[in-house]
Amino acid sequence: MRHSVLCVIALILLGCQNSKVHVFMETLSESRQAQVEQSLNEHHIAYEIASSRTPSSYSGARLNKFPGNENRALYDTLRELVQHIGFQSLDIQDFNQDKHSFSNGHVGLYLIDESKVRTVPELMVAQHCEQSERPIVFNANYRWKTQDGQWRGDWRYYQPYLTLRYDSDDGYFEEQSFELREEIELTPFGEKPKLTFVAMGHRRKAMPILNCDFVAVIMD
Repeated sequence: MRHSVLCVIALILLGCQNSKVHVFMETLSESRQAQVEQSLNEHHIAYEIASSRTPSSYSGARLNKFPGNENRALYDTLRELVQHIGFQSLDIQDFNQDKHSFSNGHVGLYLIDESKVRTVPELMVAQHCEQSERPIVFNANYRWKTQDGQWRGDWRYYQPYLTLRYDSDDGYFEEQSFELREEIELTPFGEKPKLTFVAMGHRRKAMPILNCDFVAVIMD
């Protein structure tokens, strides 16, 4: 009986050891990062701290895995680990949504401190174009529109790149990509972060708003 139990434990440990965990946790504090590494080491889990950034659309604790890779022992251990450091649950996904896919035997663990994640501001102002000073609204459901509702479309943000797509009712569409530049702006309330999304392509789009840069000063 004791031999059987030891065999089961060995198989569980082998399952964990046969998978490598790529950890994305750049938004966590140093103390929480140390907690994660300590737990991974205590459970003898092979891991690597990823150098690339977490996709901006991710939130909470997430695991990307290869379809069919069902290492239940590892996933249960990682679920306990993320709950121990303050996350409510672990979202396990089988497929790639942001060019973050993994081959069999490799998984990606993403731990995001949402209080530190900066996404696209809800309201920005167009600059350096014929539509200058025109406000544009970015909704949480990845839709954008000019404040007057004249133009609208989809948006995606993969830091530091923002992409706007304009869709017309007749099926015509245009896209423009923008790169984030961060500065400090002196305001009556002190120094505040200024975000400017600068158009990367040519500024001869048929849709005038796509020829602009977009600016926001973060006041809070």
